[in-house]
Amino acid sequence: MKRRYLIAASVALLTVVGVTIAQQPPATRPSTNLTLPKPAAIERPPSDGVLLSIPLPEPKPEELPIEQLLEAVKNLRAQKAELEKREQAFMKVLTKKTNKVKEEIDGLNGTVTPVAPPAPVVPTTPSYNSSGIVPTVDQPTAPKVARQ
Repeated sequence: MKRRYLIAASVALLTVVGVTIAQQPPATRPSTNLTLPKPAAIERPPSDGVLLSIPLPEPKPEELPIEQLLEAVKNLRAQKAELEKREQAFMKVLTKKTNKVKEEIDGLNGTVTPVAPPAPVVPTTPSYNSSGIVPTVDQPTAPKVARQ
């Protein structure tokens, strides 16, 4: 008798739990279409004392006013000049190191060849006047001869 009562109570309990779960509305997920304003740069807090910033893509040149375009061109030319200086410094060190290795190899073979100094680097880009916009050519001009 106790057994039947225990089974009936268990079935009734399971029925009540099942009906309660069935009547609850389904859980909805929050929408993931959030639009946040875009900052100029995302800064990460310093973990080892160095502040890192990740720049976002620059706007298209067509969208910039003339003043900003001129400033961007000046900045790019300055960066280009700095890169050319670094390239020349690297090439100078590379030439020194390769000449040193060449001398060591020649010393092992018993032959000594004189090492010629590297040729001077001639800039291939024209220089620009003080405004940085109009190119000028730095070439010597021949004196003009007056015709009679």
